[in-house]
Amino acid sequence: MPSALSIEPVVTPRQRRAFLLFPWQIYQGDANWVPPILSERAARLDPRQNPLFQHGDVEPFVAMRNGRAVGTIALAVDHRMNQLCNGKIAIFGFFECVDDHAVAQALFDQAVAWTRARGLTTLRGPQSFSANDEPGLLIEGRRTPPVLLMGWNPPYYVDLVERYGFHKWMDSLAYRMYRDDLPAGTDDAVLPARLVRVAEYARRRYGYTVRHASLEDWDSDMEIARQIYNGSLAVLPEFTPMEEREWSQQAEKLRPLIDPDFAIFAQVDGREVGFGLGLADINQALLHCNGLRHPWNYLQLWWHSRRIRGVSFKIMALLPEYWGRGLDALIYLEMARATLRKGYRWMDMSLTGEDNPMTNKLATHMGAQLDKRYRVYELDVRA
Repeated sequence: MPSALSIEPVVTPRQRRAFLLFPWQIYQGDANWVPPILSERAARLDPRQNPLFQHGDVEPFVAMRNGRAVGTIALAVDHRMNQLCNGKIAIFGFFECVDDHAVAQALFDQAVAWTRARGLTTLRGPQSFSANDEPGLLIEGRRTPPVLLMGWNPPYYVDLVERYGFHKWMDSLAYRMYRDDLPAGTDDAVLPARLVRVAEYARRRYGYTVRHASLEDWDSDMEIARQIYNGSLAVLPEFTPMEEREWSQQAEKLRPLIDPDFAIFAQVDGREVGFGLGLADINQALLHCNGLRHPWNYLQLWWHSRRIRGVSFKIMALLPEYWGRGLDALIYLEMARATLRKGYRWMDMSLTGEDNPMTNKLATHMGAQLDKRYRVYELDVRA
């Protein structure tokens, strides 16, 4: 007789523990997997800590077979996003599964039933749960571990998702450039000539300037950054503006990693119209820290944090009226100069949509190479 398989809503402490710790079962022995910080993983499912619960619904499930977890999935609906974009979309995230199509099918059957029960028509994912939380399955680029805010999955996940009937919704790209691929030196002569030329032309032609974020005026600067971020993406049909609480919570989480040299505002006549943010890639340390599950893992984090060799450029936001006028090159140039000055050995640029001509073109002109490709899938669940 086949083993009994059940999909259980996460209600009890035992189910919650099985859900939270299941990734350690899947990735044991995977040298490129960065264990998630266990407390942060739990916080995303906590109504007291995740702002999504203020305007959405979330429900996690665990697949059990013979008393053992064999898969997880969590479903979410963001009512505010659906209202703003006139959509009927549910999100699936936290998808982890043994290499067994029967388990994956049971998990996705549960996801489809959950979506239909709420009158929704589209199931999209994986992302846990916003577009900034490890969006998509890694489908290309397995030579290096993922950087901060990017995911990792076994190759067979792609087959599990596509075999069920999901199809591509959107790809996102990560670029990388290495110091060893540049000439020797420390000044602009080692940087791509085109980048320097475009940035300096923009500075002279339009009088653009840059300034670095101030840790003393943290709240004020983060609010300016939020407004620029929302303004830059408002042209996208399904973009949901980041509310102040959600943005502040994310910023506070990243605050220990922020170096003002990598938090850059672009100004026109003294007004901030662009924002770029790079972060030391803490994943290089977290790779060794077991999700900070035990007290001694924090000592490991301190030790490995002193040896971070790369920086990840996470945000490039410009108000639309300033697109195509060299401001992005100016921010990239300032970021590249800081990378050289501080001795980092590589810079990651992630993530950007494959259909973003501005960022993809500039990354290529900088000499960056495509490092990873992630894919978000969707499924029409109408009967």
